Amino acid sequence: MPLDQVEDRNKLSKEEDDDVRIIVALAENMIDDKGKDIIASALNSKDPGQVIGAFLIQLANFITQNLPEGVTVSPRIWLARGGVLEQVSDYIQENIKVDKAIMDRAEEFVAATLQQQANQQQQQQPPAQPDASQGMPPAQQGAPTLPQGGM
Repeated sequence: MPLDQVEDRNKLSKEEDDDVRIIVALAENMIDDKGKDIIASALNSKDPGQVIGAFLIQLANFITQNLPEGVTVSPRIWLARGGVLEQVSDYIQENIKVDKAIMDRAEEFVAATLQQQANQQQQQQPPAQPDASQGMPPAQQGAPTLPQGGM
């Protein structure tokens, strides 16, 4: 298949682009509200990229689980080029001044965790229709947690 056809197939639809904008705005607001403190404390950890990655997974879970009833987003928006993870990572680099290498590590951690969870789900269950509300895995043990009642 020619490269331009592969890129077109991997491009997000207009609806998915809209989902990205909405979810990124929610994530940025939550980071500005209380996430900056969590990220700042993560920078003092042994592996700040992993801790921030775990926080990003938890943040995405929180957002996904608290969407209005009946509202779903495409699972493709999380890891797509220009998607939620990339944009939120850029936001953290620019606004909290987290080093790019740390955020690259966080993105790698998120992608690896999602891949691992997808592999586990495939082994445990027969093939089923993907559920957009399950686009992100549960929070990792040892990950910084969101305050009770949300942000």
